Amino acid sequence: MIGMGLLEAIPESTLLGFADENDTNKDGISGKLNYVHDVASNSKKIGRFGWKANQSNVRQQVAAAFLGDMGIITSLFPNENAPFGVDLTAIANGGTPEISDINFERVVLYSSTLAVPARRNYAKQSVLKGKKTFETIGCASCHIPKIKTGSNHFIAALRNQTIRPYTDLLRHDMGADLADNTPDLKPQE
Repeated sequence: MIGMGLLEAIPESTLLGFADENDTNKDGISGKLNYVHDVASNSKKIGRFGWKANQSNVRQQVAAAFLGDMGIITSLFPNENAPFGVDLTAIANGGTPEISDINFERVVLYSSTLAVPARRNYAKQSVLKGKKTFETIGCASCHIPKIKTGSNHFIAALRNQTIRPYTDLLRHDMGADLADNTPDLKPQE
């Protein structure tokens, strides 16, 4: 969960610059953005969070985790996530929503600002050798070592930061041997 707010603060223009679905630059790597439904704005946005980049922002990721991982409904996802054929009307719940908006927003703020640990050992020869190998064999093409956040995130402390996320936030087809063949389920869409 560390650094989620920093990933959210990366400008869309930066992510669009990383996308190369058809490997037009011929580096052997193709990746695409996942456009997903943003519940709050009722529009399509770039997915950044979840196993398959299926949540557009930290707030929606937190609400999806409350619902999918813990069965807690929020004002963003107000419907229970019941298995097919299960009638929930006879089962007690914790209210509607089951977490107050103020507590939900506190979890969102916590999730957005949970700090990334300080870099360590980055000047050691063994680490520098690993870094060189990482770059030489092309890992840095997808696992981008350094990105700058934008200037318009709602949390001022996350603006204009140089971060080291080692991701491009794109979806990559890794071939049939690595495909999980699991459908990308989105709650209440």
